[in-house]
Amino acid sequence: MAMLGWFMFVSRYAVTVEPHAEDGVEHRWYEQAAYGAFHDILTMGGVALLVLSMSRVEVTGPTVLLWVLVLAAADVAVRYQVLKHRTVQ
Repeated sequence: MAMLGWFMFVSRYAVTVEPHAEDGVEHRWYEQAAYGAFHDILTMGGVALLVLSMSRVEVTGPTVLLWVLVLAAADVAVRYQVLKHRTVQ
């Protein structure tokens, strides 16, 4: 509730929006990381579907969605850090 209150009443007066945020290098790193992670998730989803259909293991929908979200977030985070590390050095 505190975060919601801060977001609704304080953030619009305390946080300034950067007009050229899309031009920053961090934005490009994030876009590249998300682009690569999307293809990784498609590939991992296909492989997981093949393995699950051949092994006949029953998995619930919420479990699968949770793992997809966790793996996607981890993939983007790792790719972002790799891009950041490569650019800084």
